[in-house]
Amino acid sequence: MYVRIMKNLIRGTLLSLCFAIACMAYGAVPPLNVTVSDPSGKVAFRGKTDAQGTFSTDKVKPGIYDVQFTSPSAITGNYSIKVSAGVKHVSAAGIAGDKFAKGVALKVNVQNLLNIVGEVKAN
Repeated sequence: MYVRIMKNLIRGTLLSLCFAIACMAYGAVPPLNVTVSDPSGKVAFRGKTDAQGTFSTDKVKPGIYDVQFTSPSAITGNYSIKVSAGVKHVSAAGIAGDKFAKGVALKVNVQNLLNIVGEVKAN
C-alpha cells in the first residue's frame, strides 16, 4: 500500500514538473482564474484563461471593472497582461509568476455595452 501511494505521488510530481518545464520552454501560459467585478464587488464574470492565455466576457454595462487573475498553483517565469474593452485597454508587463498566487488585478473602464477581453503572455 505504501509503495503504491509513493509511486502515485512521484508520478504526479513528475507530471507537474514536466508541465511546468513545457510551459517555460514553449512560452505557454498555465490556466489562470479570471474574475471580473464591478465597483460594488458584484462578480460580472468568473472563468479561466484558455490554452492561448485569453479570456472574453459577455457584454457588460458601462463602468469601471476590476479584472483579477489568480493561479491555483505556483507558477514561474514573467508574464504580461493586456485587458481591453473596445478601444480602451490597460496592460502590465514583467509580472513575476509567483504574484498570481495572491492575485494580479487591473482596472478597465468600459464606456459602452462591451465585452471585456484579455490576454496573458509569457515574457
